[in-house]
Amino acid sequence: MVSEIQLFLLFIVIIIIVIIAVLNSIAAFRITKISTYKTDNDLKKAHSYLTYSAITGWIGLIIIVSILTAYLSKSNLKETHSTGVTAFLVISIILIIVTGILSAIAAVSLDKSKTSKSELKESGARSMTNISSILGIVGAVLIIAVLVVPYFSKGTKETEKGEAGGEAEAEGGEGAELEELALL
Repeated sequence: MVSEIQLFLLFIVIIIIVIIAVLNSIAAFRITKISTYKTDNDLKKAHSYLTYSAITGWIGLIIIVSILTAYLSKSNLKETHSTGVTAFLVISIILIIVTGILSAIAAVSLDKSKTSKSELKESGARSMTNISSILGIVGAVLIIAVLVVPYFSKGTKETEKGEAGGEAEAEGGEGAELEELALL
């Protein structure tokens, strides 16, 4: 059974991928408009990384949405196993991490550039690169945290139940009887 949180997180991840791909596409285009682009190797490196990141994001997005749509349309949503959706979520998170890292590398190349900071700021490429790298890396970490926390809390609750059940049985089984009465 697919949980609502998995579908919600998958939707959020897809939105993050779209935002990163759009920002990196625009930033790569704007870098080419900077006056020193043809002579500055660092600007060319940043442009390459942003282009790779944008292409990776767009192609990954198309593949994920296509396969996910086919997967969900063939099965009833209530009968769909969470394993398939979890696999799409993991692949999407990896895609976000990759595009975020490529954006961060591009941001470093922009910092190394000999182009004036005012011209970089005016183009907006640096801020777009920063936003996409932060969104990619921090977004992936937060989504992983949201996925992992429930598993640890389930283990803690089961441990507490086990300890409470053991105490109730030690008292003559009164706890089990009270639970049965509560169920009636």
